[in-house]
This record gives sequence, structure tokens and C-alpha cells, in this order.
Amino acid sequence: MKRVFAFISASALLCLAACGNSDDVAGDDWRTTGMVVDSGTITHDGDSVDVLVTVSESSAAFYRDIPEQVLFDSVAFPMDIPNAEQAFHSISFDDLDGDSESDVWVSFLHENGDATDLIWIWDSEERYVYREDLSEIPADEGDPSDYTGLWEYPDENLWLRIYEDATWEFVNDQEDVIEYGTLWADENGVTLHFDGSGDTLQLDRSGSGNLVLIIAGVVILALGQTAKGKSKEQAGRRTFDALAPDIVSTVFDNIQMDPTPHILDAKDTNIPLPGHTYCSGSGYIRGTYQGLTTELCTVRLTEVNEFQREETGQWEKNEREVYTGQWMLCELNREFPTWLTIWPRERMDKLFGSKTIRTGNEAFDKRFNVSSDDEVTALHILTPDCAEKILALADSPFGKFAINLNRDGRLYLAVHSGHGFFDLGRGREDPAQLRQRFTHELTWFTNMIDVFRGA
Repeated sequence: MKRVFAFISASALLCLAACGNSDDVAGDDWRTTGMVVDSGTITHDGDSVDVLVTVSESSAAFYRDIPEQVLFDSVAFPMDIPNAEQAFHSISFDDLDGDSESDVWVSFLHENGDATDLIWIWDSEERYVYREDLSEIPADEGDPSDYTGLWEYPDENLWLRIYEDATWEFVNDQEDVIEYGTLWADENGVTLHFDGSGDTLQLDRSGSGNLVLIIAGVVILALGQTAKGKSKEQAGRRTFDALAPDIVSTVFDNIQMDPTPHILDAKDTNIPLPGHTYCSGSGYIRGTYQGLTTELCTVRLTEVNEFQREETGQWEKNEREVYTGQWMLCELNREFPTWLTIWPRERMDKLFGSKTIRTGNEAFDKRFNVSSDDEVTALHILTPDCAEKILALADSPFGKFAINLNRDGRLYLAVHSGHGFFDLGRGREDPAQLRQRFTHELTWFTNMIDVFRGA
């Protein structure tokens, strides 16, 4: 499942102070027994009711906040949640779809660090409707011991050794360790996590029981170079160098690969970004589209926290990638009377501190936020026709996207896709398929330029 919201709403973190001590009993008031895990307010048809929440392995129940235990409503979980009361993290009755009716979002944090987020959207006839597409349920973990042993790739001079503690090594015929890391297993295969680089590699379980990397054509180099001690990043760079110039030239003119200086700067926008320590770019490409200077790159934002290891007393750094995606800057060669920023609607939009401008297009307003320092002028730029074109492109993106138009005509597009331009992914595409995908991604960006080129 996919996570559709980046943050936990503050309203979902409400606590009931009186329910923490099961010994604090006042008569027969059920609220003091310790069974209550949270509280909130449910609103339907303009009427609001304060409720207290209890959870079991199969459901969450909402009782009126009165001395008598009177059930107001409930939701049934799509599966049993083991140790639900202990794993319970928060509940929210916020309006998630913009219809002024309370929806339900229940969040659990499990001992292994996984999170389960279950979401129900209110329907006047069916009441709370569980939405699998908006929820996130951790995948069932397989047993690494199912894959323990030595897996042979003789044509690549490569062997994969998997241990019972969910660690692995790539070795050559001299028993030299080439790469190593940890793995995650399920019934379909394993995902290898490379220590140090943060890269991953998916190996699928074939019908014959083998672990296979489905690759063809130029992508085979990724595994071959790994066997020679090259990093996965280097293999990806080889593919970028081989395919990118030709593909980019079908969309852009006057191509420069890795130009100097880089004019694209992620900090030079009003686009809301997660908190981060470092911003880095790679795969820079500059060209012209319809005579307009355009620059593309992959942007990665990382957060670095220092901590002191208890066993050694040594200070160490923990680095976590918080954003990866494709970025584009196009210089429209004209000035605009105001700036304009468009980004996806989420539960915590208010944290960005910008007032949302309503366009009058209901579908657009449910999907996007709009901010500017001049609402009237912004709507002259973001015409109904522009809004419809953006909506049409929003139905075929490869990730959530944001747009920033500066007064000086610089147009930024940022796609939070989780990967960069010309990314090999899991290596399951042959060169023809890669060309098709890469061309499609570039064309999506130029189509968005076309929206604002004539605005």
C-alpha cells in the first residue's frame, strides 16, 4: 500500500489525561477503567459529538463522553491487529476529503518499527467506507531462513551468500567480499539493502526456486560491474551515459550534459519541502525547449542527526534520505506580476503557513493548494484552462508534483517520485522499454511547460 499523507496531524495526538491510571476509579464511571486510548470530536451534518476511543484487535469503537458507556459509532479493521491496544498510536477524525464530514484515520506503531495506517472516508449512505488505496499496511515479512545459503551466478563470477540473521554478501570466485548489507524477505523473493550507499536490489523467486534478477540488454551491466567491484551507482551512471544524450535530444535542443555552472537550485523556490540538512543534485542536463532554456536534475534531500552510542560513548551520525525526485527549471523569458506556488493537498498543509487560494474548480481545489501574495493576479495566471490542463497531467504523473512560478519567469517543477531521471529502477526493462519510459517522463515535463508558456 502507499502512504498518502506525510505527517500525523496534531489533532490525532490528543490524549485523555484521566485514563492513564486504572486504579483511579470514581464510582462506576467506565472512563476511569483504563480502556480508553484516545479522544476526539466527530462532526456529521454540522453536528459535533465528543467521543472516547477504545480499540481491540478487530475494531475501534467510539463512545459518547458521558458517565454511561453509550456506543456512538465504530469501524472494523480489514485484518486483525495483534496487540492493538499496545500498538495504538493515534486516531484522527479530521475531514480528509474536503466534504466537511469527519473521516477516520487510525495509526498503529508496531514493535518492529512498522506503521499501520487505516483510513475510512465518510459516506452518507454507507457510513465509514474503508479505503485501501489511502491506507498503509506493512507487507507480510518472509522468513530469511527460507533463502539462507549460497546462490550462484556463475556467468557473472558472482555468488550471493545469505545468512540466517538477514545479512548477505556478494563474493567472487576468490571469496572476496564485493558488497554486503541486510535484506528484507517475502514469499516473492528478497530485497537487498547495500550498506553504505543506501541502494537496494530486488531479486525475485522464480518458478524453479531460483533467485533471479530480471535484466536484459544494457542493464545487464549493472550486475556485471558489481561482480568486478564497481558500485551499483557506477553501473547506473554507465546506463545514464549510454542512453540519456540520445533520449534527451529527441525532446530538447542544444543539449549540455553536466553543464557548469548549475543554475538549478532547490532552495530558490517556495515549494514546500521536508526538513533536511543537505540538498544534493546529480545528472544535470541543460537544453532548450521551444527556445526556452531548461535544466533538469535529480534532487536528494537528506537529514543528518547526531547521537551518542550508549555502549561506546562515541558520537555518531545517522543520515536519512527524506526526499528524492526529478526537478526542472525552465526560463519562460517573460515577467509575471506575481509569484505562484502549487502543491498537493495534505493533512498538514497549515504547517506551510500559506493561505490556500480557491480557483473555483472543485476537482482542482480538492487536489492542490495554491499560494501567492496576490490572489486576484494569481487567478489571472492560473486560468480555468490552465487548471484543467494541470489536472489532466496530474492523472498521469510518476509521483506527486509541485509547481513554482517566479515573477522573473522561472518555472520550477518538482516531482517527489522517489527516484531520479534515467533511474534503472529494479532493472526489469530492456533498452527499448527504458527509452520509452525515459521519453515519457521528459515529455510530461515539457507538457507542463506548455501549460505556463502561454499563460
